[in-house]
Amino acid sequence: MLKSTKRKPLSAGRPPLLTSNPRALTQKSSRHLIRTHHTLAKKLSFAERNNNTREVVLLRTKLADLGGIESYQAASSQGQAVDRGGDSSRILIEWLFKNENHVPQTNTPLSPSRSEARPPLNIKESGQNPRMLEIGSLSTNNACSRSGKFEMTRIDLRPPVPGIEKADFMLLPVPETPYDILSLSLVLNFVPEPGQRGEMLRRVSRFLRRGWEGNVDASRSRDASGAPSNGLLFLVLPAPCVLNSRYLTEERLEEIMRSLGFALRERKVGKLVYYLWELVGPGDGRVWLKEVLREGGGRNNFAVVLR
Repeated sequence: MLKSTKRKPLSAGRPPLLTSNPRALTQKSSRHLIRTHHTLAKKLSFAERNNNTREVVLLRTKLADLGGIESYQAASSQGQAVDRGGDSSRILIEWLFKNENHVPQTNTPLSPSRSEARPPLNIKESGQNPRMLEIGSLSTNNACSRSGKFEMTRIDLRPPVPGIEKADFMLLPVPETPYDILSLSLVLNFVPEPGQRGEMLRRVSRFLRRGWEGNVDASRSRDASGAPSNGLLFLVLPAPCVLNSRYLTEERLEEIMRSLGFALRERKVGKLVYYLWELVGPGDGRVWLKEVLREGGGRNNFAVVLR
């Protein structure tokens, strides 16, 4: 019997709710909680796929004992707190609002072919702010929100604070007016299944502005309003997802994104990897399945699948 390919909401991979307020965590404790949560969530997804009811109940209990989604959100929020230097949106601000002489950070061994010149991204001040959709938003006080330079829409499955809409991105209708920028900061790694991750990236492309379909020269980075002529995706992942995965490398991620119509504009690597992708065309619809790209022990199993 074939397994159902029906698209699951993101909430299918979320832990149970906890009604009590989570305690404050140290930075070390926050990292440990996040790692443990992801490990349990991965095991839970596997148990659910295999209809292992006993294991599902056990793992859901462990996730609840860990603190549920509130504790996970609290740990993530503390990890991205400004006083800890963890607000990833600061990097997006730096990339978007820089001087015209800046050279994009994409001429790396990752893809030498990108040396073909494209104008630097530099969103000028204008009367109309670029529209940004922030998925998995944890705060209304990050750099993008405080800047006043964006028309912000923030969503999360279970908003931790006022000012964030309760919504599941995978169930949202495609907007009539597309967004200029979409932020997926430490969200894709939360999605439990490789195929769901691929579907999320495919949906992102449907939510973004497509400059080549209108009267905008797609070779430019801005239109007359100052907004990007093509939509931009800000993607942040834990570095091991692409630097130590058995099934995903940076080169394969770029190939997957190219199949969806994206070109890499900016890249920064540390404990996290930060990417800025520009939607430059419709993509080629290529299928990417799970395959071993790195041999050896000590690898993780993070993967992205496009069907």
